[in-house]
Amino acid sequence: MINDSIALVSGGGNIFRTIVGGNFSSVAIQNYDFQLQIYPNPASNIITMQYQLPIGEAVSLIIYDIQGNIVASINPGIQNIGNQQATFDASGLPNGAYYILLSAGGNQQTGSFTIRKT
Repeated sequence: MINDSIALVSGGGNIFRTIVGGNFSSVAIQNYDFQLQIYPNPASNIITMQYQLPIGEAVSLIIYDIQGNIVASINPGIQNIGNQQATFDASGLPNGAYYILLSAGGNQQTGSFTIRKT
C-alpha cells in the first residue's frame, strides 16, 4: 500500500496498481539494465562484479569458461534495489577468457573477463 487509496502488487514481470474501487492495470518494466561492471580486467586473482538492481530480487552469478563449462557460481540470495557487488577468487583458474551470467528474476546479462597470470 502506498497510502489508503493506492496499492501496488508485482508478479510475472509486471507491476499492478489499483485505487480503491478501481480495476487492476499493468505497468510494464521498460528497461532492465544491470549495468554490470567487472574489474580488474584482465585479472590474476580477485574479480569484483558490480551491478545495479532496478528492483529487489534473488540474484545468481554463474562463471563459465570459453568452452561453456561452469567453473563457479555465486548465489548472494535476495538483494535489495540499487548498487550491489560480489567478489570471486579466480586465483585457481588458468589463463584464458571467462564469462559471467548475472541472473535476477527472469532477467539476465552476460559479461566477460580475462585471467592473465604472469
